[in-house]
Amino acid sequence: DSFARTLNVKLEIKVVENSADFPRLLANGEGDIVAQNLAITLSNKKLMHFSEPYYYTHQVIVQRKLADSLLIKDATALGGKQVYVRKRSSFDIRLAHLSDEIGVKILTKYPSNPTSNEDLIELVSSGKIDYTIANENLARISNELHPNLFISTIISTKQKIGFGLRHNSVDLTKKLNAFLISYCKSDSYKNLKKRYFDYITESPIETTYSKGKGDISPFDAYFKKAAEKFGWDWRILAAVAFKESRFNPNARGLGGAFGLMQFMPNIGAHYGVNPSSSPELQIKAAMNLLDRVYVSWSSIP
Repeated sequence: DSFARTLNVKLEIKVVENSADFPRLLANGEGDIVAQNLAITLSNKKLMHFSEPYYYTHQVIVQRKLADSLLIKDATALGGKQVYVRKRSSFDIRLAHLSDEIGVKILTKYPSNPTSNEDLIELVSSGKIDYTIANENLARISNELHPNLFISTIISTKQKIGFGLRHNSVDLTKKLNAFLISYCKSDSYKNLKKRYFDYITESPIETTYSKGKGDISPFDAYFKKAAEKFGWDWRILAAVAFKESRFNPNARGLGGAFGLMQFMPNIGAHYGVNPSSSPELQIKAAMNLLDRVYVSWSSIP
């Protein structure tokens, strides 16, 4: 949005489900810039032009935490393992090169339907697949939502991340590069970089909670108490918390979302909670927000 304002144009965002469509959409003029944590690789540069890099990251193996002896802590141990990635992605290409480097075939598998990196990471966490590959910054954020993951095994050199553009967008590329060179030195960029990429857990909440027999979560009493005040079924509130954070009070997400209910900072402040607020206060605040939204939509048939 900051770049669009420098050009005096309105930013229009289009969500694309299948990243394989990016080159076609660019070529057809249905979009001008691709923003998707794209690695600036030789193979990707055949598909589109790239801006100057705005971030650097590594590719890592995403796997579930197992006994130490069962974890893959060296890339050479991927030989013979099934690893799910998107077809023709930078991860797919890296696995092909890695397989050649270690002299053992890595069994690369592709999802049958268009799938995002986040979806594949969730499949690993749920035990439906054993391994996928992700950029380290995304894996780190996902790890807060899925604490049963191990993401410390690097399989690539440091990679440049940039925006994708059409090959013939010479003028737009020059303007975007000039903007990035200046913007990446600004405090605004540093703050965004910390929020979206350099995630660090601040003041973690002590998690000494235990789940009783028959409970949905360790926080059922808080859900019941908060929901009772508004006449809600407490299980709806619990379901929201599970979807948002897997009942992790220390979860942090993209954009600075935090806690059990994944409040955004500005909304959280409005309802009196922040990352260091107790689970009980976060649940109370979420119930207030949900009921307020429900009431505001009550006139809709």
